[in-house]
Formats: sequence, structure tokens, C-alpha cells
Amino acid sequence: MLPRVIKIEVLPGARGATRLGPFVWIVSDGTAVQYQAMGGTEQRRVSVDGPVHRIGSAGGDLVMTTATRTVRCSPPEWSPIPLDVGDDVRLFDGDQVVWLIGDGLAHQVREHHLYPPVEVDAMLATVIGDELWWVTPGGSIQSSTRRSLGSIEGEKPERAVGCAGWLWLAAGSTLTRRSMADAAAGRPLESPVGPVGHLICAGGVLVGASDRRVFLYDPAGVISPAVVDPGIPADIVALVPGPDLVWVVTDGGEAAIVRLD
Repeated sequence: MLPRVIKIEVLPGARGATRLGPFVWIVSDGTAVQYQAMGGTEQRRVSVDGPVHRIGSAGGDLVMTTATRTVRCSPPEWSPIPLDVGDDVRLFDGDQVVWLIGDGLAHQVREHHLYPPVEVDAMLATVIGDELWWVTPGGSIQSSTRRSLGSIEGEKPERAVGCAGWLWLAAGSTLTRRSMADAAAGRPLESPVGPVGHLICAGGVLVGASDRRVFLYDPAGVISPAVVDPGIPADIVALVPGPDLVWVVTDGGEAAIVRLD
């Protein structure tokens, strides 16, 4: 049986999305819109000066980047507060933390605070729990707590995510994995939707997407592998995980809520 898909209308021209508590936030231009994760009902709108390039979440905070600055927004006012991290940084969400990487430095935002930077040499990065993991240009897999999963050879990965005790790395349509326990390599997985443009973990289920289709893979085998067509004639810009569901956000003013239960 394929997962259930519910289509809803959302902010058109979406550039990114993130999960914060029981809500999903979607950004387009200078607006961030909050939706109920379970049903998709719009809750509030927050304005930011300038088009938003990226959005992330940490604890009770939203973190957003524009062309000239990075800001943090917190309830109840949700007013943008500038963060001293420069512009054009990349955002990586964790359980209660967001990491921002730019100019060889990684900054941690946690519990409404910006922590001192950590030097990184990151070609690719992801967050597992609260720990930042990255792949160096030479292929070494390192973490913010000075752990290592060895080195990778061959084609350099373009996506990374931690899921079900593994670090998953996607290069084109091929996904390889390393055990977080002992760095052992697991069996590779071939994406059934072609090159992987987005990769997340939703409750232990690996979820990937191409431009228009989504695949689900449960390493534990509780949920059968599946390919999902959201049925929206627009490109996918973000996957947002939640308990027993995944939001598939497109740039065409629609999103699909894929139920995994």
C-alpha cells in the first residue's frame, strides 16, 4: 500500500522550508509563513527585509539568511534579530540546534544563543542530533566533536543525512552509507527516482526526492520501500520531516503531506 498523500495550497514561489515544533515554516521572497504540520492550516506570517535564501530552525528559533544578513526570529514577536555570522551562510538543522557554515567557520545557534565558531573544511555537511558532520574536499568524514568515519573514495557526494544509525551519502542516484557506531560501510542503495536532489530522515525512514518524485526507504524494514508522486506539476524545493509524515514543498504554490502511518 502506498503512503497517503494530501495536497494543500501554500505560499507560491517557495525557496525553502523547515520544521519548528508542531509547525512547518515556508519562505518566499521576504515572507515566512507558518502552517500546522498535521493539517496545513496557515497560522501566521513574518516579514523579513529582503528575499530569504535559506531557512532553518533551532529550539524555539527560526534562522533565515538574505543576501546581506542572517537573522534569528523568536516568539512571541518573531522580530528579526541580526546574527554576526556574515552573509550567504548555509543552514543545517539538528534536534535543538542549527549550524551555520560560511567562510570556513561553523556557528551554532542553540537556545536563543549564538556560540563561538568552529573551524571546518566542509565540502558537504549535515547535522546528526546536535553534532555537525562534514566531508572535506579530500573525502575525510569529520565531526564537530572531533570524531571521524574515515574517508570516502570515488565520486564525491552531493547530499548527506543521518538516519537509523547510518550516515547516508548521495552521489547522483547512488546512496552509500557508513555506520555511526564503527564506520563500517553498509550495502549501497540505488535511488528509484534518479539523481537525489533532497535527502532527509523522517522517524528512521530515509526520504529522498528528485525534481518531482519522492522515494521512501526504511532500513529496519517496517515500512515497505515506495515511490511517491506528489501529483504537483512543480519542482520540489524542500522535504520537511515530521512524526509519521513528510512535507513535500514545491515552488508552484502547493505542497503534499505524505503520511507514513
